[in-house]
Amino acid sequence: IGIKPMQSVTVPSNASVAVRFPLKFIGQGKSRTVWRVRSDTSTEMKDSRESYIDIRHVAPLRKSAHFFRSTKNINDLLESLEPELREAEGVFEVGVCTSTMAEMEMASEYLLDYPHGCAEQTSSRLLPWLLLEEYRDVLPRLNLDTGNRKENPIEHGINRLLSMQTHSGGLAYWPNGKTDEFASSYGGMVLAIAEKKGKQVPAQAMDRLGAFLVRLVKRPVKRDGEWGEHCLALYTLALMDKSQPAYHENAFTLRAKLPAAALSLLTAAGVESG
Repeated sequence: IGIKPMQSVTVPSNASVAVRFPLKFIGQGKSRTVWRVRSDTSTEMKDSRESYIDIRHVAPLRKSAHFFRSTKNINDLLESLEPELREAEGVFEVGVCTSTMAEMEMASEYLLDYPHGCAEQTSSRLLPWLLLEEYRDVLPRLNLDTGNRKENPIEHGINRLLSMQTHSGGLAYWPNGKTDEFASSYGGMVLAIAEKKGKQVPAQAMDRLGAFLVRLVKRPVKRDGEWGEHCLALYTLALMDKSQPAYHENAFTLRAKLPAAALSLLTAAGVESG
């Protein structure tokens, strides 16, 4: 409570007066406060009441994840944590797994609930739902029954991406936007993966997107910075079973100048196309 736990005020007839009592809360929990009022001139004029306030942090002050491996008994799971974490108020969640895939749990859960909706973000959110299905025993978040959800996250992601398809066949960053080359290549890659995983992706939409990407890779690469998108488009086409071997060869002859990411995508395109 503030400096003055008791205050004297004069209340005019048929009026009211606001009284301020600053409170300082030093911990979490339920706060119980008793308020009493009495008259200095009459012992019968008095009243009181209680109020309760749930005191908690508006948001977690800190979220921290720690991974460690052990081949022996562990007596104190928190031993390796810094003192400020060991002594903090909050909740500790402990998981035990025999697979190193467990280290992907937090990152995958973040992507599963990724809140935004442009083509790149929608694709990034859709990827873990598609690629990690076989790791449901390691990533419990994937075990939610998508059939009972109001909206299946995979179906929603596919439909969201297709809502950004333009008249050219490519994808825009947002619905009703202009065709974007990176969005078309990256979103197309995710849609192709979905199709390979047996998900329902309209064939006509994929054919139009594939035709756009073929036109894209046939266009000369004028700047070194364009090789990343070029090789991503080649990989996406390979996933779509629309491989362009001649353009694989052309990019491979220039491999010395390709960025590492572009070279990896080109290699993946070659492997996928056989």
